[in-house]
Amino acid sequence: MKSKIHLLFSLLFFLSNTISAQRAEAEALLMQTQIKIGEQTELKFSVSYHEGTKKTKITWPNLKDTLSYGLEIIKIDSITTILISQSSVLYQQTRSVIITAFDSGTYVIPSQTFIINNDTVYTNKLLLIVTTVPIDTTQPIKDIKDIYEVPAAPIETTKYSVLKWLGISGVFLILMSIILFLYFSNKKNKSIPIESKVIAIPPHEKTLALLIALGQKKPWLHGELKIFHITLTEILRNWLVTRYQIHALELTTEEIINTLLKLQSNSDATQKLESVLRKSDRVKFAKEFPKPEENENCLELAINFVKTTAIYPEPIISPIQ
Repeated sequence: MKSKIHLLFSLLFFLSNTISAQRAEAEALLMQTQIKIGEQTELKFSVSYHEGTKKTKITWPNLKDTLSYGLEIIKIDSITTILISQSSVLYQQTRSVIITAFDSGTYVIPSQTFIINNDTVYTNKLLLIVTTVPIDTTQPIKDIKDIYEVPAAPIETTKYSVLKWLGISGVFLILMSIILFLYFSNKKNKSIPIESKVIAIPPHEKTLALLIALGQKKPWLHGELKIFHITLTEILRNWLVTRYQIHALELTTEEIINTLLKLQSNSDATQKLESVLRKSDRVKFAKEFPKPEENENCLELAINFVKTTAIYPEPIISPIQ
């Protein structure tokens, strides 16, 4: 009887060891065994195991930048766990690794070590063949093309053009009103011959009229913050062209300020202009979102700059009769 019991325990011990030995398996699979230099291929690792009464702990190999000399890891996906067989409680964990090589040759993908609870399993070794790109030596060698400039991206000008033409139209209507007023005034006073004269509006007054009209619309309150700053700087740059005869439309903010300093213009006025231009640059290019009072301050500084730098005609003093 004792010998039977001893035999039974020996059999159970042998079976438990056999099951334990077959409890987990690790495998490595290469999607492409041959690639060209610089191409990428997928290396898939998987480990299969039977889940027991206790939670199985699986330690994956620590993959870094390279698998071996010359084999570089481009991307490591996350671990995915799926149930293969519900009856035998068989699970499988998988992970994909994207690899490449930048030199031709045959590379050995070494075996990777997995630790399942207290057991250690290893993946199979793989070979990856990396070939060079074929070169047609019968064709002549072509020169490298010269560097060429990429054209600047088009600026959004739809809303800006509308505002610009509205401002010009406003100035035109003011001029026509003055001309018509003078015309009808002269017509009523035919007995007194008056020489008809067209009053020319000074450039600074035209510029101030455009700035005031822009301020009355308050575009920054209607979701048109960028359009407001584009229009504001355009008016100021046109004024600089008229006042100082410089190509302000084609210059950067830094170049404009340096040019004005060389011309020995009013330093205080130049400082105000710089403040406005740099604020507008941050709105247009750095997506800054100024508060409403900051936008009003920019408009006020622009108006003060035009008034300060304007050339006013000398008053005509009539001789005493």
